[in-house]
Amino acid sequence: MKQVDSLKNKEKSGILEIEKKEKEIQDKKKDNQESEKQYNDSLKKEAEEKEALKELNEERTLILNGSLPEDIKSEIERLQDEKINMEAFKSLDDRRKELVENKPCPLCGSLHHPYSDEAFIKEHNAENTKLDSDLKRLKNLMNALSLVDEKIKDKEKTEAILLRKLTNSLIIK
Repeated sequence: MKQVDSLKNKEKSGILEIEKKEKEIQDKKKDNQESEKQYNDSLKKEAEEKEALKELNEERTLILNGSLPEDIKSEIERLQDEKINMEAFKSLDDRRKELVENKPCPLCGSLHHPYSDEAFIKEHNAENTKLDSDLKRLKNLMNALSLVDEKIKDKEKTEAILLRKLTNSLIIK
């Protein structure tokens, strides 16, 4: 009888041990499923970030339209210098109107005053307007480029973080 009770206790203990191991297995399966879900979510997020980065690079390419940022900056500087010269020229408009053909210029003594002609002044003003427009367009272009470059940097940082997380999750597994 004692042997039977001892065997029953061992059997009961064995069953409890099996149930405990089965629970541990179920818990591990659940943990693995959750880890796999997190990993797949991270993979999806990383793919989305890559796509967003690709789109931003395409937008950057469209903005630049074959130019280099340095070329655009140089063109802005050139136009700004030209603008300064035009403004200096324009500042003399009132004096230019005082010039009379075949009478000496008070500054240089010339009798001919090609830059005082009304048609020339109108043309000069039109060039000045175009210059302003070009300068504004290029500055807007550079601002748009700066915004896109900033977004690209942010996306690259986010992608790097996601890749580190993915790598870490693979190492842990």
